[in-house]
Amino acid sequence: MILQQEKIEVKRSEDFEEVQYGVNESNVSLLFQMLRSNLYSNVHGSILREYVSNCYDSHVEAGKPDEIIEVKLVRPITLQPGSLTFIDKGVGLSPERIQTIFSKYLSSTKRDDNEQIGGFGLGSKSLFAFTERFIITTIVDSIEYEYLAYIDETGLGKIALTRKEELKDNLPYNQTSIQAVLERDADYAAFISNLDQLKYFQNLKISVDDKEITETEVTTKQEFEAINNTAYNKPIAGVAYHRYLRLLVGSVCYYVPDHILTECFRNIGVTNSSSIRQFPMIKVPIGKVQLTMSREDINYVESTKSYISEVLKSWVSDSQKKYINWLESSNKYTKVEDFLIEGDPSEVIENLSILEASPSLLNKF
Repeated sequence: MILQQEKIEVKRSEDFEEVQYGVNESNVSLLFQMLRSNLYSNVHGSILREYVSNCYDSHVEAGKPDEIIEVKLVRPITLQPGSLTFIDKGVGLSPERIQTIFSKYLSSTKRDDNEQIGGFGLGSKSLFAFTERFIITTIVDSIEYEYLAYIDETGLGKIALTRKEELKDNLPYNQTSIQAVLERDADYAAFISNLDQLKYFQNLKISVDDKEITETEVTTKQEFEAINNTAYNKPIAGVAYHRYLRLLVGSVCYYVPDHILTECFRNIGVTNSSSIRQFPMIKVPIGKVQLTMSREDINYVESTKSYISEVLKSWVSDSQKKYINWLESSNKYTKVEDFLIEGDPSEVIENLSILEASPSLLNKF
């Protein structure tokens, strides 16, 4: 994801020499600890989201975005710990990539395009918010490397190569597996309960205690229709739109708060948006909206709110057109356009959402 940055013009005084912000070397470990321990409000859910997103990005970089991503959960039992494992068949983690990217906070290969989800260089370290060590096993060009990522006595963390083996059979793909130990049953349960973080990811294979979970138990497939180059999910007969406006950014779903939604509606002239009780999900191209560093939420800067306003404007316009067509076909109104001009768009949208959710109502007119 290309990170957006606004340029600032500064009028300088000659009486003061500019000072560059920085971090004293003695405080670097504290900074790393803050990035590990204080970044995520939902640690278990964030770990699932971050590593599956990284698996997807690796597949995109390798030119095979439809490759299967595997997530495995094993419950801890007496005298035997459980585990959480993520597996992808993307580009792999070569020794060079481990040294220059994976081990470096804020370093990323994903800032030059909007095809990949990441860009902050933090997601690959998110397991440190949960544990002080995890294992990385990767195959690159038929050589298997095993690394231990751990927090050392300095508090900075290290990655140590623990095994290197040239495979006898040449594999046609690279592969990476990242595994953390689960000591407590409570953590196992927390990861299970947060699997809904992954519900909009496709090509996902999840197994719990060696039993594969069916796709319908975890993921939700959405059909989208394009309106003015923006994709909106199609309502399904008998199922209305959602109570909240949702933005789907790189397979991660974000709920737009009511106060932001109200502001964006006012930007397009809809003043009674509180009466609208059904909203679509909008499929947002990566890079169109800014995310917080934890990627747990959207960063509602002006450019993000402007984008939301524009897509809402398209949706309102399309809803009005559909409602006009329905009213004309129902012969209930003779001057449909005059009716809509005088009416509030929120009423139009609400009535349309009811009709789309219950097509049988059309037969009553």
